Amino acid sequence: MSKPTVVIAPGAWLKPVAWDGFVKRLQKAGYEAVHVALPTVGGTVTPLASLAEDVAAVRAVLGSLAKQGKKALVLCHSSGGLVGSNAVPESSNVIGLVFLSAFMIPKGQAVLDMLGGQPLRWMDVQVYPFFPPALPG
Repeated sequence: MSKPTVVIAPGAWLKPVAWDGFVKRLQKAGYEAVHVALPTVGGTVTPLASLAEDVAAVRAVLGSLAKQGKKALVLCHSSGGLVGSNAVPESSNVIGLVFLSAFMIPKGQAVLDMLGGQPLRWMDVQVYPFFPPALPG
């Protein structure tokens, strides 16, 4: 039986370089590994990408692997748990999910729903209708 391809759904703020060492170790152990570059990470053009675009990016990788006849194991890190768990239901080639310090919430809910709709004291929730405010200067 061939080894699955490890598909990494990273947390927020993590570009592929953050996972390079881990990917190399997986490859050395005989696993193919793909780090999905999420559209929400590092965006500078408004409107900024959302969870839907991140989910679509993971689905695209999973779909490509499926067309190649490859099985996938999705590694979800931090907020990548939201992304990965939303991406896999439509994928027939996923053999499992690994949650690494990741969010795992019921289908159709958001992190704030788990908190009773109220952010924790240390959370600074800001909602911008269309664009973030202009930077000073």
